[in-house]
Amino acid sequence: MNKVLNIFVDGSFMNGAVGAAFVVVDNGKVIHEEKWTVEKYKELRNVTGEMSAAMKAVKYAKENGYKYIRLYYDYAGIENWVTGVWKAKNNATKQYKDWMLKQMKNVYIKFVKVGAHSGNKFNDRADELAKEATK
Repeated sequence: MNKVLNIFVDGSFMNGAVGAAFVVVDNGKVIHEEKWTVEKYKELRNVTGEMSAAMKAVKYAKENGYKYIRLYYDYAGIENWVTGVWKAKNNATKQYKDWMLKQMKNVYIKFVKVGAHSGNKFNDRADELAKEATK
């Protein structure tokens, strides 16, 4: 499938819980969304949720036959660890970087930065779902 899939990801940390979520958008409409609680690497707080959301979003795209993804994020590490702008210094960020680089051998990922809480309805929806997942 040559179509580009647009996915918005976010993570949240509230009351000691890490939430993660992604929202899949096609032609301006939400076609899929997921939210979950993350138990591993909770000490990284919302960053853990952000990384988990990005990885699960890529997995969703691959499972559904997509080879091109626009991954919208509001936390810079989502792109910067993968591209090497930031050095992955701990186990969680190293695993994230390695996993994403492996996926990118088969799937093209275009990283797109969006401002947090900037009024982008799909990013706001991912944020809302990630917060819900912490409860």
